[in-house]
Amino acid sequence: MITKETRFLIVGLGLLGGSYAMGLKEAGYTVYGVARRQETIDHALAHGLIDEGTIDPEALLPQADIVIFGLYPHIMIDWISAHQHAFRPGTLLSDVSGVKVNVADRIQQMLRDDVEFIAAHPMAGRETSGIEYADVPRRQLHHRPDRTQQRGSGAHIAAACRDPALPSYRRPQHAGA
Repeated sequence: MITKETRFLIVGLGLLGGSYAMGLKEAGYTVYGVARRQETIDHALAHGLIDEGTIDPEALLPQADIVIFGLYPHIMIDWISAHQHAFRPGTLLSDVSGVKVNVADRIQQMLRDDVEFIAAHPMAGRETSGIEYADVPRRQLHHRPDRTQQRGSGAHIAAACRDPALPSYRRPQHAGA
């Protein structure tokens, strides 16, 4: 269940990841951030988008209850493969990158059994990129049910829908979404 004590880690503090960090912080959640460049972390800290940040993901992964990826899908697959040993048991993973079925299936096949991944597709985007253009997300995410749905992720999704700072989720109307 998502409560105000739930700790979020955003991996990839660009436009979408930064926007989610902003929305979660405004709602009173603890938000950590991981980025490739220290300048991005410094910007996020200076603007109050995160509580703590690092370019070393394994420094914060053990503290996170929910990890939201703002990475390109092919990069996210490699990232999860390289760092999943540092996830806490029970960690919930999701994305804001518009993951497609083949990517979600690859992640599910390699993911530890004690970690859940909920593929999502943000109905958001702009012509700009970077954390400097982050804005609070007010758009809907489409959720693709998979093995995690069978293990109780529906409760996490329902909890997310009750907080306006978190993305709302709904099942896609067509296959392959």
